Amino acid sequence: MTRDMTLDEFRTRQAETKRCAILEGAQRVFLRDGYERATIQKIADEAGVSTRTIYKHFDNKEALFIRLIREAARAPADVCDPGSLCCDEPPARALQRFGMDYARLVTSDAWRDLLRVIIAEAGRTPGLGGALFEHGTCPYADAVRGYLVRRRGRGLVEIPDEKLAATQFLSMINGVLFWPRLLLNSPVPGDDDLAAVVESAVGVFMARYGA
Repeated sequence: MTRDMTLDEFRTRQAETKRCAILEGAQRVFLRDGYERATIQKIADEAGVSTRTIYKHFDNKEALFIRLIREAARAPADVCDPGSLCCDEPPARALQRFGMDYARLVTSDAWRDLLRVIIAEAGRTPGLGGALFEHGTCPYADAVRGYLVRRRGRGLVEIPDEKLAATQFLSMINGVLFWPRLLLNSPVPGDDDLAAVVESAVGVFMARYGA
């Protein structure tokens, strides 16, 4: 503890350091052993903390895994808040910007690795897929859907089903970028490659729904 740091600040920093160690240890254990065989004790040993410390931060193993999903999804509560897609921003520009965030998510190593764990455990623990959908994918789709609802009559033709339209937009990005990463272990694309895919998806979307 430094002279300029209060005791509360020191404790907060220590707690955050331990939380990060737990998450890093949990990710290594889940990737190595799979979800079913991972235990809190194994995670504690990997993180260099006690099981009691883990339970101070996380209720159980499922909560730990969900937190890893949220971390991989770049804290969707921040990325996908209602203001992240301003209804005054032109659709093509807003969707291009937001699509790049989503493209970086689905091409990240963390996202690919979590999907591999979930696929391997799908038969034994089917709820993992639902957790990924709820905490990882849904916030992005909900943000786009909310933007489309607020944008009604302002540069877009009437969209009969904004939820479907949002899913279609993200699927065009996911379908091109994610599967080569998962199945072929292809390298992470550069921003220029991501931008080209997103721009094409925006073009198709606007051709269907643009005014």
